[in-house]
Amino acid sequence: MNKILLHILSAIISISILGLLQGCANSLPVPSDNFYRLAIKPVKKYEYNLMPINGTLSISRFSTDALHSERPMLYTKDDSGLILNQYHYHHWIDSPANMIQEQMVRYFKDSGALQNVYTSGTTNNYDYLLKGKLFRFERVVGSSSRVDIELEINFLKKSAQENILSRRYKKEIPVNGDSMHDVVTNFNSGLSEIFALILNDISAYCKISQKCN
Repeated sequence: MNKILLHILSAIISISILGLLQGCANSLPVPSDNFYRLAIKPVKKYEYNLMPINGTLSISRFSTDALHSERPMLYTKDDSGLILNQYHYHHWIDSPANMIQEQMVRYFKDSGALQNVYTSGTTNNYDYLLKGKLFRFERVVGSSSRVDIELEINFLKKSAQENILSRRYKKEIPVNGDSMHDVVTNFNSGLSEIFALILNDISAYCKISQKCN
């Protein structure tokens, strides 16, 4: 009889301890979701007003892999970027592929280098088409804290169905700080530099080749 009572008491104590532990775990605050946007600074128009490209440009949505088509921000602890992880509580307001397209349209419009710039599908009346592919858009944590951006663009002339420029761009921007605000700021800085390079490369090629008139 005493053994039965001891087993019952032991079971009651175990259940009580589990209940207390579960209560403590449930009392911990759940982290809130955070959402981030890309916001590229407007270009200074005078930098490009001496090298206009005649015609209208349509910019397509960037193609990419499944992970970069989703909203959770990505990070890697591996410098080679072979292993990627998603943050649980840090999200972009839209997929990187969509945001990069929108920001590029705005940046190119502000530059004054082209007569008109539209998002693909807005109009069929365009002279040039810019298609892109996003390869990397993630944070690197560990010994070196940085953001990695890598993308490829193809600039085509509609009338000739000709690929005028095809080039890949890569930026590794060191992150000075531990906050996600610092990380997003560096994503914006890196994209701004890449957009400027793309615009300069297109303008330079158009001038040399005389294929953009």
